[in-house]
Amino acid sequence: MPGLNEYMIARTAYFDSLFVDALKNNFPQIVLLGAGYDTRAYRFANLNKGTQISELNIAPTQNRKKGCLKKARIDIPQSVKLVPIDFNNESLKDVLEKTGYQSQGKTLFIWEGVSYYLDAESVDST
Repeated sequence: MPGLNEYMIARTAYFDSLFVDALKNNFPQIVLLGAGYDTRAYRFANLNKGTQISELNIAPTQNRKKGCLKKARIDIPQSVKLVPIDFNNESLKDVLEKTGYQSQGKTLFIWEGVSYYLDAESVDST
């Protein structure tokens, strides 16, 4: 499709800029919904001065990601939590509460692409 590569590059750059801005402004929390193989928490780790980052995705994808990071000799920073969730069957609120998420704290949520794979009802409830 003409323009698809350009769209994907622009989308990634836009979300990167939001992520970096949140780190620079000392947001206490960033939540990446459907993080998949996203590498923002690793690429911008040097900018993180205390922001807790939660990467949410289904367990099989997270397990594969852990293997890829290990193979590439990339450590998961202590500020990053990989949180398993099945968006179609679990409540975001319930899952986040179990991780120590502070609902009153300023938080950047990024939901870049996983919604394509979910039931419409799950997207709405999330």
